[in-house]
Amino acid sequence: MRETLLLSTFLLASAMMAVAGNVVTIRGEVPRYEGTGYLLLIKDGVMDFDTISVRADGTFEHQTLVEAPTNAKLYLEYLNDDRGLVSLYLMPGKPLRVSVSGNRGKIRLFESDVPQYVLTAKFKGATKRECDYLNTPKYFACYATDKNGQRTTYRQFLGQVKDRQALLYSKLKGTSQAFRDTHTQEIDDLLPSLRFRYDWVMESGGLDAWEDDDFKAYVNGIDVNRNITADHEGKKTQDEIFSKVMYDIDRLYDKNDPLTLRFLTYLRDHINNKHNQEVLADEIMTSAMTSGGGDRLRESWQIYSRLSGRSESFKKNERLYATLSQLGPGTEAADFEMQDTEGRTVRFWDVIKRGKITYIDFWATWCGPCCAEIPFVEKLVEKYKGNEKIQFVSISLDDKLDKWHEKLNHDKPTWEQYVIPENFDSKFAREYNIRAIPRFMVFDGKGRIISTNEQRPSASDIEQRLNEYIKKCE
Repeated sequence: MRETLLLSTFLLASAMMAVAGNVVTIRGEVPRYEGTGYLLLIKDGVMDFDTISVRADGTFEHQTLVEAPTNAKLYLEYLNDDRGLVSLYLMPGKPLRVSVSGNRGKIRLFESDVPQYVLTAKFKGATKRECDYLNTPKYFACYATDKNGQRTTYRQFLGQVKDRQALLYSKLKGTSQAFRDTHTQEIDDLLPSLRFRYDWVMESGGLDAWEDDDFKAYVNGIDVNRNITADHEGKKTQDEIFSKVMYDIDRLYDKNDPLTLRFLTYLRDHINNKHNQEVLADEIMTSAMTSGGGDRLRESWQIYSRLSGRSESFKKNERLYATLSQLGPGTEAADFEMQDTEGRTVRFWDVIKRGKITYIDFWATWCGPCCAEIPFVEKLVEKYKGNEKIQFVSISLDDKLDKWHEKLNHDKPTWEQYVIPENFDSKFAREYNIRAIPRFMVFDGKGRIISTNEQRPSASDIEQRLNEYIKKCE
């Protein structure tokens, strides 16, 4: 009996020591803290998150259990509506100190400047070098012209990518071997992954990448029938061919046609490798299904079903198609419950059956791209102010209603606001296959579907599309 008790005590003590050895203490400070926020610590592979309180002087201290080296994100919810994140690398038993600073600024999104909080962090501790690497941007600011107005050539652009690779390689020095092994491949893949970004850079400057002979030679030299294998090199080949198809369809087909339909048409007409057809068709169709299927879904499906049909992706998409095909234009919208800002239950039908076109923004406070679109929704609301034929509605998927109310109190939107606290587990999300946000939908005045995957409010043609919807429903 005594031996059993001693053994149990020893095992308990050993377990406690093991746990203690896996505890990471995170200490730091948030300069210019205004006493209105907190921090969230989210570790890779962990579904829940730790909430970290910030003291009145801006300092914080938190202990978390880490069983193996882990990537984590420290989300900063402070300074009114400003927010940002810091990447961390946590090792069992190794303390880490974080000092955060930032400035209010702007980022360029499509044709407008959007407020953005630019965040920086300094680290002290055993994983300082790993944290420094994770917080070094993989991408970089590249402009179509230099300060003298000279056009950026494709060779210059590729040179900038290689410079960024060199910087990242230098940041890896002094990190742990396991960390280097993980991220070396990431840096190696940077050049292949960014080759087509030159087109976006030139377009943002009002220029055409196709006028650069080196870029044209690169695009024309991609063999779309080169077999896509299942290994890492095959994934790079797949990404490159995918990018070429995306680039080619903008030049070969009418941009007014749905992207998915154009993409699948290209696969059918320009790629002979049956395996490549199936792999790429599965990729584009899975993406389309995740975002609601898109316009003219039936036409896209007819082509897709001829290009694929054997893969597991096809089987999943087939099940989704059975649902989404019931949500086509002209179909009466599915009804569901939501809450208004006062906590009252509101029926969806009561909102969309008012004899007006209804443009709906589905969003959440924790979704960065969603929040970036809000200023554009505001512009649309102002644009159509006084127009009795259209209304704008925002529906949040926040499960933390206090954060939703904080955001509304700060923004003071002038259009209707509702929330579905069950978020992705709600009847709404199941009925409309909502798996990602932001998502935008349009309904006619009788509650019938016009589009369950409408253009974002930041899109250049959104006003033209809304005007057409209004005209058709007059």
